[in-house]
Amino acid sequence: MGLFTRRSGASDSRGAQSALPLVSTDEFDHSVIEASRTRPVLVDFWAPWCRPCKAMDPVLAELAARFGEQASIVGVDIQSEPALASRLQILSIPLLVIYRDGEQVASLHGAQPKRAIADLIDDQLSNS
Repeated sequence: MGLFTRRSGASDSRGAQSALPLVSTDEFDHSVIEASRTRPVLVDFWAPWCRPCKAMDPVLAELAARFGEQASIVGVDIQSEPALASRLQILSIPLLVIYRDGEQVASLHGAQPKRAIADLIDDQLSNS
């Protein structure tokens, strides 16, 4: 996971089981936009106080393991990264946004079942 930084304080706020690397404001352009030029990157916008966000965490961790090197799944804690949330106009969470070729190509609002998230990623993999 060379592109991403795991920050212990932020990852602990989601629970010890969280396997998603967290992306900061400073890392976003490189770790998401540039990385999406070689494979889809799914970004989970969340906050520690968001119960639906926490409920999706194990599903996202499972999908991250399933897709492995084919696609990246990362998290952005909007409470810790308010400037990035403002820049990207994140108005509600949970929000899943997939980036491909440097652009936002699709999103899912609200808590989502595993199948819907997997389908979103599969759609981008089949379009590459």
